Amino acid sequence: MMLLTMLCLEHRFAALGHRTSYALMASAATASSPLQPGLLTFDATDTLIRPSSNVGALYRDVLAKHCSSDTLALPPAEQFMKAFKRAFKKQSSELPCFGAPVGMSSEEWWQGVVWATYGAVVAPDVISPHLPHVFCELYHDVFATSRGWVLLDGAESTLVRLAAWRDEEGGPLLGVLSNFDERLHGILEELGVLHLLDFVVTSRELGC
Repeated sequence: MMLLTMLCLEHRFAALGHRTSYALMASAATASSPLQPGLLTFDATDTLIRPSSNVGALYRDVLAKHCSSDTLALPPAEQFMKAFKRAFKKQSSELPCFGAPVGMSSEEWWQGVVWATYGAVVAPDVISPHLPHVFCELYHDVFATSRGWVLLDGAESTLVRLAAWRDEEGGPLLGVLSNFDERLHGILEELGVLHLLDFVVTSRELGC
């Protein structure tokens, strides 16, 4: 019941915008109440973190970097974004939990998404020689680091306040439960908030 109360508060505040909702959530959580929760969890994407730029633009920019002579022939970022959404949805439906149930690595799973995204918008003869390097940069250098992710406004200050409540007044444990792969730990560490959390659990690691 106590955790449900906090989750309801989080859902109710979400409609107010991230900066306002974080401030209200922290105030509500740390206020004296007989319903003090023992655990407070957050999702990751669009709750604590978001892509640093339009995903389609990031895909286009990395490809342009590796095939500079063909940059002008590349479609606009919007086409890459549409293709990414289709590829991600299809891969998630056919191979849930980033392929964990069938023994596929996260890297293999994302390789399928990346190749399907590019294949839908760029001629194969243009991208084929560049795909291994493009994928490596996207997977390891962009979407595993602060190059590809940023904290939402108010996320860090709210976690700091909640962590102080936990540490100084016996407030709830703090965790992240997210449909994400194992790179989330490193992303949150690089963004400076991992140390504020008691645990991070991803769907990939659970395999379900």
